[in-house]
Amino acid sequence: MELKDKNVLLSMARNAIKKQLGLPFERIISTSEQLKGKNGCFITLKENDNLRGCIGFMTGFKPLYETVPTLAVEAAFKDPRFNTLKPEEINKIKIEISILSPLKKIESLEEFTLGKDGIIISQGFHQAVFLPQVATETGWSKRKFLEALCKKANLDLEAYKSPLSHFEIFTAEVFGE
Repeated sequence: MELKDKNVLLSMARNAIKKQLGLPFERIISTSEQLKGKNGCFITLKENDNLRGCIGFMTGFKPLYETVPTLAVEAAFKDPRFNTLKPEEINKIKIEISILSPLKKIESLEEFTLGKDGIIISQGFHQAVFLPQVATETGWSKRKFLEALCKKANLDLEAYKSPLSHFEIFTAEVFGE
C-alpha cells in the first residue's frame, strides 16, 4: 500500500474517534483503489507503548475506507478490556493499522513462522488470534507465544499440541502513527 493511502487511513481512524468524542474533526475522502479493498483489518490503540484497545475483523466485509473508521471507534470505545477513551486521552494515543492477507489453514505448526505470521487457534468453541507483531513486541519464544495464544483462547497451555486444535495463519501490512 502506498504511503499516501496509509496516511489517509490513519487520518480516517483518528478523525472517526474525534467525531465520536464530540471533538472537532476533519472529514477525509479518498477515491484510491487500494482503499476499496475488502481485507481483514485490525485497529490497535496504544498509550505510552501499552495496549489501549484493539478490535478487528479477520476477513473483509466492506471496503477499507469504511472498515478502518468503524474499527477505530470500536477499539476506542468497545474493547471490553479497557474503559472507553476520554476526550483528554485523544492526543496520548497512537493508532496502528494491520491490513491482513487472506487466511490460510495449516496442517502443522512447522508452517507457522514466528514474527512473520499471525495465527488463529480453534478448538471447539474456543478461539483466539495473535497478530504477527505480537511476537516481536513481546519477545516470546515460539513455545511461549503458542502457550499465550492457548491461554487467550481459554484452553490448556499445551492445547496447541492437541490434534483437536486447528490453525490458520496470515500476514499483515502493519503501519501506524
